[in-house]
Amino acid sequence: MKRNHFRQKALLTRTLRRLYTSPAPERKEAFFQSSAYRSAAEKALYPSRIPWAAFLQTQIHYIRKWNWSLSVCIFAAAILLTLPPWQTASSQGNLQELDLSAPVILSACIPFLALATIAEAGRSARFGMEELELSARFSLHAVLCARLGILGAGNLLLLVVLMPLGPHFWGTDLSMTAACILLPYLLTCALTLPAVRKLRGRDCTILCAGISALVSAFFLTADATGFLDRAADIPALIPAALLFFGTAAVLELRKYIRQSEELTWNFTLTG
Repeated sequence: MKRNHFRQKALLTRTLRRLYTSPAPERKEAFFQSSAYRSAAEKALYPSRIPWAAFLQTQIHYIRKWNWSLSVCIFAAAILLTLPPWQTASSQGNLQELDLSAPVILSACIPFLALATIAEAGRSARFGMEELELSARFSLHAVLCARLGILGAGNLLLLVVLMPLGPHFWGTDLSMTAACILLPYLLTCALTLPAVRKLRGRDCTILCAGISALVSAFFLTADATGFLDRAADIPALIPAALLFFGTAAVLELRKYIRQSEELTWNFTLTG
């Protein structure tokens, strides 16, 4: 049975070759030397470089929508706290009974804004897609820099917009507003970036979420115990804390980006 099958297959192959004979190549060398072939080969093998603006525009579409939604929700909450219903004496009294103020409410939410940015940066490692992204057209290093730059610029713009709301609407000075808005973000980034560098997968996500929750609880507790008010009375303490945690966050971010470069080099050696 098998022998007849192979015989029929061989007969069919010979018949097809006889009926569909390929023509002999003509002017093959001239075609390979032509400018049309060379330009087509260069476009296929060496795609043209795109400007940074176009590259950033493409990366914006790959950032998940819930990152932008979280920023919009925090901004909407800040605007809501400036509206007249929240500025009445009864509303302010209710917040004071709960030992809460508008900047402190925001300080409890901002660590999760930093968590969303860090989670977006470590998404490739969390899903085990680093090696696949290393084989793509754009390097993992360039993609990380682009996405972190986009999200960081968006978060910085949001925080800068929120800063003037404290002195104008909530009755807090600029140093207290900076302590409640900038410090939670910088502290969360400085603490979660080492976890992203050293851990992978679900453990990293749980640890980063726990760190963000602890930072949020810390600022709520610090306001309830009056620690933030006493810190704001010391002129140089809050600027020094902002400088310290900002430097720590920048150094950890630099280590994380360098780790992506080392990862690219290791995969190049083992590829």
